[in-house]
Amino acid sequence: MPIAIILLLIDVSLIVHAAKTGRFSPWAYLILLLPGVGAVAYVPGRVAARVVWQRAGAEDPPACHQHARSGEAVPQVADDLSITDTIANRVDLAEECLLLGKFEEALAHYENALSRPLGDEPAYALGKARAQFGLKRPQDAVVTLDQLR
Repeated sequence: MPIAIILLLIDVSLIVHAAKTGRFSPWAYLILLLPGVGAVAYVPGRVAARVVWQRAGAEDPPACHQHARSGEAVPQVADDLSITDTIANRVDLAEECLLLGKFEEALAHYENALSRPLGDEPAYALGKARAQFGLKRPQDAVVTLDQLR
């Protein structure tokens, strides 16, 4: 009986963690439906994200992953991109970089997103123009906006 209680506490804490980091679906369902096995699957995924950053030669995520007010890392954005390099994750990271004034990094992420198949979303071009304007290159921003038209 005590093992079941311990397993329940571990599962509940991992579900709370998944919800706080924006990964409620599908992880909460896996943890609930597969007690123990779901938890074992969730934890290595989180550890793998850290290993990817360390193998890339960085102890922490890049500078634009630092929260503007507290200086803490923004783990959700960093982990999402390191686990799955999708357009949505890259654009989320670019938005964070824009908010923090890391315009060069934001521009690189937006250009990457725009160069991919299905990456021709007008919002991405607008973000690219915002990054160019932040880099004090208004002529490039105007060209990007004209291409958007």
